[in-house]
Amino acid sequence: MKMASSRSPLERFCEFASEISAPSFDPTTGDLVVVRATGEIVRVSERKTGGEPEKVVYLSTGGQPAHATFDAEGAILICSLSNQSLLAVGEQGGLTNICEEYEGVRFQGPTSCAIDGAGRRFFTDSGPMGQATLQSQTGSVFMINEDSVLQPLAHRCLAHPQGVALSPDGECVYVCETLQNRILRFFQRPRGVYHCSVFKQLSGLFGPTSIAVDSQGNLFVSRFEVAGAGPGCISVLSAQGKDIGECWTNPKASELSGICIDPVEDFVYVTECSTRTVYRVPFKKLVGES
Repeated sequence: MKMASSRSPLERFCEFASEISAPSFDPTTGDLVVVRATGEIVRVSERKTGGEPEKVVYLSTGGQPAHATFDAEGAILICSLSNQSLLAVGEQGGLTNICEEYEGVRFQGPTSCAIDGAGRRFFTDSGPMGQATLQSQTGSVFMINEDSVLQPLAHRCLAHPQGVALSPDGECVYVCETLQNRILRFFQRPRGVYHCSVFKQLSGLFGPTSIAVDSQGNLFVSRFEVAGAGPGCISVLSAQGKDIGECWTNPKASELSGICIDPVEDFVYVTECSTRTVYRVPFKKLVGES
């Protein structure tokens, strides 16, 4: 099959006054949710009458959230760089600390999270950019299992791991190791025991920042490029690691910081730092369907 490729068919969806990242969808409302550098988590809803989508602050964290995601019931999980912890919303509506350390050592700062159908929570821990580097590979990947036990999948050995996503059956965990410019895959054998290998070594651009998986198991990867150095890219990989699609951005909108797919797989959404904008592209254009 010929790989689908396009040069900047990205459509501007909405713009913010401050830097944004980590788009996701709330399964209970269908709203797009993004994280602002100013600490707010914002719902974005298309208006039936058209025009600029409506933006409503869902939650103000008072800190520096890096990512937020939802479980099937709509409960939110937040990666907080400033708190160096995972946060959830408690029964009274306030933020509660789920975990902040492993074996007595504080996290550097969780950067991305995902929740599977069994309620297991996976997250990367690398702190702000520049902390877990090629020279000091101290990034980690953790899982909180069904019994609320914290388990490292990779402990203080990665160069700025960021995006994390799960295969449709929950058996594989994919992680963007940004500064190594590669995608890692963790698989279970036996159940509860994870093994890691390099799923895809990328080349060019700065590195992958975020990842989403569709219902067929294809991977959608946002690839960041430094502003002024050239365009960024959305790369689509099959579950076997084959290149099946790509979309290059405008060179002036290259700093892709997050990616997600809407629940009905009509559009793929990305956040871009330098323009503080959410862009989207039709799902079928990326996978080569007519």
